[in-house]
Amino acid sequence: RNFEYYSQDGVQAAKIAAAVVKGAQSKGVVTYIKHFALNDQEQNRQINGGVITWCSEQAMRENYLKPFEAAIKEGGANATMGSFNRIGMMPSVNFYDFYVSLTTEEWGFIGYSVTDMYVGGNAYWPGNIMVRTGTGPLGTYSGKQVIEGVWSVEKNNVLVPASAEEGAALVESATQYYAVRNTAMRLLYVAANCNLLGNGNKLPLSAFADGTQPEIKGGWGSTGQKEIRKEMTGYKKGTALKDVTIALTAEQAAKLQDGAKVTYSIASGTLPAGLKYNASTGALTGTPTESGEFNITFRATIDNYITSDRLVKLVIEGDEAPVIDENKELKDKISELEKAQEELKNTVGTKEEIQALQDKIAKLEEEIKKLSDNSSSASGSGCNGSIGLSSVAILGSVVAASCALMKKKRNKDD
Repeated sequence: RNFEYYSQDGVQAAKIAAAVVKGAQSKGVVTYIKHFALNDQEQNRQINGGVITWCSEQAMRENYLKPFEAAIKEGGANATMGSFNRIGMMPSVNFYDFYVSLTTEEWGFIGYSVTDMYVGGNAYWPGNIMVRTGTGPLGTYSGKQVIEGVWSVEKNNVLVPASAEEGAALVESATQYYAVRNTAMRLLYVAANCNLLGNGNKLPLSAFADGTQPEIKGGWGSTGQKEIRKEMTGYKKGTALKDVTIALTAEQAAKLQDGAKVTYSIASGTLPAGLKYNASTGALTGTPTESGEFNITFRATIDNYITSDRLVKLVIEGDEAPVIDENKELKDKISELEKAQEELKNTVGTKEEIQALQDKIAKLEEEIKKLSDNSSSASGSGCNGSIGLSSVAILGSVVAASCALMKKKRNKDD
């Protein structure tokens, strides 16, 4: 499948592959690098166990294996997909030297490998051998690809047929037990450390102080989150936090295997001064001594290898003093005067009623003048006098309008 590969040059293909894999892995994506390896011919690739590839070890290491090595060692690839061909006479997915000695022991590969080599019922890649190389099916085994074995509670071990004969007696096989468990562990490791947790199979954030589950999009998810999953508000500077926990609930923790250890930490961001995050319980405690918005990634680690993150915006309100309007009384009096003026303007009452309104207006004008003089005087003593000065201007216009209205009323009475 040369047309699918990055380059015919092993070094160039290695650099490109490592960069692409590293970028994908950083987003929680499982990257299956394929086809491992020496998959240079499609014709007859499945017939009679696959096309036979002859190549020296030096040529493999200097050219054909370079992209896979870089993708694993530099890019951090955690999965491969096998090829259909043979390496020499050995089917690639059953080749222990490739899948264990080379990738795992030499390159440090920690992950899972798949193949669809069983297409067409090909019997050259038996499942019993594949699990010994850490390789599994892209789908479900069938026919001769079935992984044999039944569990015996009595013997605490796996039993397999003693021979290929039908109805053969079952005997213990510690190697089969180990191989299947090791392959399953690889698969679960890959699943636990990717977006599988973040996109549907989640470890949600625990309940807060009110005992309810937060309504959020997503829960604990993949590492390196960019989307804020929860805004925590209602906290104030100088006020101690009460019953705030960012951890698994008791119900979720109960679903873990017996003895599983969960620890909590801050993966990125900084807590407000005065707060602490408990590594054992996930409790957020303390009294914040600074205000603001803090984007913090909380991390849950299960058994020291399964990690899951939660990006939270924590909002701490400040302790600013309330604004006191020292001119409120003056403003209220002016508002009352304007209402009295409007009433006088529109009244058709008796002389006594008109006189009462005029007296009320005169009294309000007197009170406003005193309050305005006090406000203006205060402005010369270090207070903000802008409101007081504007009040004087308002007072002048109000008094002028009041005098005009009363003169108009007197003329009307005459």
